[in-house]
Amino acid sequence: MSWQMAALLLLGGSTVLLFIGMPVAFSFIAINLVGALLFLGGDAGLHQLVRNSSAAVMNFSLTRSRCSS
Repeated sequence: MSWQMAALLLLGGSTVLLFIGMPVAFSFIAINLVGALLFLGGDAGLHQLVRNSSAAVMNFSLTRSRCSS
């Protein structure tokens, strides 16, 4: 699959999902699942998606601590 077709599928898919009223977060999750299935190879792609998302959630570099002074 060419990169143009992949971009059309993913961007067009997210646009369609947003136009039919799906919330942005669920739309992006759905498109990520489809992309992982198509481009990363089925079950292995889903495992990689879970691995990457759990690593991103456990990364605390973007959190900010609030100090009361």
